[in-house]
Amino acid sequence: MRAAEDERRRFALALHDGAGQALSAALLQVEALGAAVPDGSERVAPLRRMLAGTLDELRRIAHALRPATLDSVGLTAALRELVASVATPGLEASLVTGEGDGGLRGEAALHLFRIAQAALANVMQHARATRVEVALARESDALALVIRDDGVGFESRAPGPGAGLGLAGIRERAAALGGSCHIESAPGEGTRISVNVPWEDA
Repeated sequence: MRAAEDERRRFALALHDGAGQALSAALLQVEALGAAVPDGSERVAPLRRMLAGTLDELRRIAHALRPATLDSVGLTAALRELVASVATPGLEASLVTGEGDGGLRGEAALHLFRIAQAALANVMQHARATRVEVALARESDALALVIRDDGVGFESRAPGPGAGLGLAGIRERAAALGGSCHIESAPGEGTRISVNVPWEDA
């Protein structure tokens, strides 16, 4: 998992510093060209929109690979961005946090972020939920991350193929931190994923 995360970080930096800067420069040149010729702004508008859209998509991919907020500000800020990114008119997404956990960085923060990311991906792809909540709190000598939704749920012993792979990754990351993972679900009753990791390891 550490090797995979290192590779993700390398790709994210390459996208941001390489292709991202090249697209930004091209966008500036197109805007300058549009201002330099008669009716130029209107004529280059489709190209400007295409470049701007591509740049936004590239930044989204780079952020998904390795959110800069996680390293610069900490886990809570990164989770806030993640939760906001999955909210839609049909899915209400919220984040609840406690005291003393907001600035968590490092390997523990990365694993917990990936756990939340995988759980939310399962919600979006499989749960058909209308509400999902991510909660992060310090509990004595442990840090607790809970993701719960009001979706269709599943038989805990036999999740669907896509959800099963995501849940296996969540368990592996919790174990890598010396923590525990409990998954509770039943058809029609939503899903609750609880991860607890030792605070000293975090």
